Amino acid sequence: MCRENLGGRPSLSVLQEILTALIQPLGKVYIILDALDAVCLQQRRTLSLAIRLLTGFFQTNIIMTSRREQFLVKDLSPLLGSNLKEMWIPEESLEHDIFFYVSGILDKDLRFSSWNADLKLDITESVTSGARGMWV
Repeated sequence: MCRENLGGRPSLSVLQEILTALIQPLGKVYIILDALDAVCLQQRRTLSLAIRLLTGFFQTNIIMTSRREQFLVKDLSPLLGSNLKEMWIPEESLEHDIFFYVSGILDKDLRFSSWNADLKLDITESVTSGARGMWV
């Protein structure tokens, strides 16, 4: 869900100043941007500008995680050119982790202690199969 700027978030120019002050003394930095596919339509241009800033002015290595979405391929390929390396993790590889994460929550959280084992298993399997590699 996209949240509107209610005055609590800094502008892109303020973020640029902050990043410049933080990154310049370090030389080479590594930045992780997670769940880019969750960026709402209104924020995609800002995302592209931020990545352009990070790759254009600093010795920055960026690791981005996302499902493969066409808007990301289209927007990021020209920005990063030959420096864009894609690595795909099949959804099946993540299902095991999601299954154990969800079942662990259902087993340990007291709010679910009155639920029977069959219901917990149904929920765990539904969340795992419906997640398509995405954690909530």
